[in-house]
Amino acid sequence: MKKVLCWLAAAAACACCLTAILGLGGSAADAATERGYPTAQVEVGASARTQPYIKSSDYWGYVLPNPGTNYWLQTASVQCWVYGDWATGNYYGNKWFRVLVWESYDGYSTPRFLFVHGSYVFKQPEVGYCPSWTLAG
Repeated sequence: MKKVLCWLAAAAACACCLTAILGLGGSAADAATERGYPTAQVEVGASARTQPYIKSSDYWGYVLPNPGTNYWLQTASVQCWVYGDWATGNYYGNKWFRVLVWESYDGYSTPRFLFVHGSYVFKQPEVGYCPSWTLAG
């Protein structure tokens, strides 16, 4: 019994160290979140756009990691989704999410609601279809 308890304590300590080393434990304060919206994980490096289209004029920047981490996913609030241009990301599709992200244009000064291709959004929550005011006329 004593060996089992020692093994469990060592495993827990190892998991905590690994989380810290890999940057998996970013605090909630570092996440780009806003009250009232569910969250998802957005892949770092994904293109963040003002509209769900692949035109270069809609490109705003790329998704950054949560501040103070090097983790490959950013925690972000999800506002809505929409069908936009077909594009290839991690898979080919036309579903885009409007997410609140830290991105390369503004850096860490302010998170911004932008569109990211659905293949880069993990743990996709159930959210409504984007209202027309989120889309350019």
